[in-house]
Amino acid sequence: MINKVLLYRPTFPNVSPKSPNLLELYHYPLGLLNIAAQIKKSGFNVQILDEILLQEAGKSLENFLDNVSLVGITGYITQHKIMLLTAERIKTYNPNIIVTFGGPHVTLTKDLLAKSPYVDYIIQGEGEFTFSELIDRLDLSLIHISEPTRPLYISYAVFCLK
Repeated sequence: MINKVLLYRPTFPNVSPKSPNLLELYHYPLGLLNIAAQIKKSGFNVQILDEILLQEAGKSLENFLDNVSLVGITGYITQHKIMLLTAERIKTYNPNIIVTFGGPHVTLTKDLLAKSPYVDYIIQGEGEFTFSELIDRLDLSLIHISEPTRPLYISYAVFCLK
């Protein structure tokens, strides 16, 4: 049963809250906001965390993992190592938390990321509806995931890594 969903955007390499160019790099996580809205429509409790803002507040990801069933992590190619380290931190904290990767980087490098033992699912392409479908199926224990049957530019694909 899915109790709480956490959507997480890790920091960028060599960026801290005190970086002079932080405002140039920072943008609202619109993809995560769209996914959160879709998940809420399905009735699930969802929270968005941005690591840059967490660092500024002096908190860490682990402060928010209690009662979380699933964490969705997004990122760009420059965040590849940080995304994998974040997945490892989550699984170390609680190996029962389901870790899902999505975002631009994942769409381009799913085969590379599939090798990580810390990633349970990858969502390729636009994730708004697919992420919600995955949560619905996980909640009902009805998982049947395969290679995409719909074109990525039109729709969505999920890959099972278990």
